[in-house]
Amino acid sequence: SSSVLMTRLSYALAECTVVGPMTEGEARAYVARNPVDLVVSTTDCRLPDIPVVTVDPLLGQSEMERVKSRIMQLSYSKICSYFLRSYATPGEGGDVVHHVRDFVRPEDVRVGVDCDDWREAIRLAARPLLARGLVGQRYVDRMISAVEDYGPYMVLTPRTAYVHAGMADGARENCASVLVLSHDIPFGPHGEKRVRCIVVLGIHDAERSLLLGLAPIFERDQTIRALERPDLTVSELLDQHD
Repeated sequence: SSSVLMTRLSYALAECTVVGPMTEGEARAYVARNPVDLVVSTTDCRLPDIPVVTVDPLLGQSEMERVKSRIMQLSYSKICSYFLRSYATPGEGGDVVHHVRDFVRPEDVRVGVDCDDWREAIRLAARPLLARGLVGQRYVDRMISAVEDYGPYMVLTPRTAYVHAGMADGARENCASVLVLSHDIPFGPHGEKRVRCIVVLGIHDAERSLLLGLAPIFERDQTIRALERPDLTVSELLDQHD
């Protein structure tokens, strides 16, 4: 069954480097010496700092889709991390300080909002952009569908989710809104991540995405601490900077 699993994975994931099959002990030794992004296992094993997807040895279609979905999440996170590191590297004009208010209008920010459901939190966060016609209802629905289909891959900085849809889903221009909740909530189909803040990104032109300006601000310890304050004001959030 291990050989069948290996053959199916190698065929279905031709763009990936697939290594195996191996025992759990061999796998632990391998990941200790080599970079590994994902382990697909037929047993319930746990490896430190490496995600594991447990599947049936025969690898049915639904399980194959689950493996592909996990790989997509990991790939997206790597791409975003690369962009964030690139844009965070000081260069010419690196002494320029950017504030949240440079990217988000005051009327598009809400703080201290009570909500326990991540789907409703996305709807509340998108409401100002929807009201002004910057995004349509289809865009909001597609943001929720992306989380349901691919998991919480958009939690790119601690406790902040950058939700978005595609360029063809109806954003009229690049725009952003921010919702800060009164408490952390589980985010994702299975509550995989905890979030306190939802940033909605209306993406009309991916090359000018506001993610690249906002994420370096929201990943700072200073901003993370500010999000935890029950008395945080809209003005104080807008004043957070990179």
